[in-house]
Amino acid sequence: MILLLLPLLNLCVHASSLNQMNEAQKQALILELTGQPSKIKTDLDYYSEIATAYQSNNLAEFKIKAQKFLEKYPHSTIADNTLFLMGRSALDSADYNQALKHFSSVLHTYPKGHKVVSARFYTGVVYKKMNLSHQARNVFLDVIKKYQGSPESYQASTELRLLR
Repeated sequence: MILLLLPLLNLCVHASSLNQMNEAQKQALILELTGQPSKIKTDLDYYSEIATAYQSNNLAEFKIKAQKFLEKYPHSTIADNTLFLMGRSALDSADYNQALKHFSSVLHTYPKGHKVVSARFYTGVVYKKMNLSHQARNVFLDVIKKYQGSPESYQASTELRLLR
């Protein structure tokens, strides 16, 4: 009987470390203990649903899921992607002020994220759509200078030629 309780006792002693586990580690532990995969959604599961809603142009579902994602997973490695998609969605809907807000949030909240260059480039696109050529030109020049060789720098060069 004591041998059966030792694993449970060990789990109870280390219960506080469960709070420090990431979602993937928790899911692996549940699978190991129960033999069943967990029904808990990970940040990737939620992001997949968000991307699907965005691609199928289901804006109501997209907005709700994206907002919930950012509330639940603000420190996820793909939170910047979600915020960036919110900016793209606003740009697609011609809600330029909201698009600028989302792209700016990507730049300030996730300055080392992998959507920084794209958010910066699309800030220039928004300015161009708003007929703010001077601001758009400055952003495109900044993208070309700071992120030389990136796909966005080539796109910015094209956008600059179209502004003239």
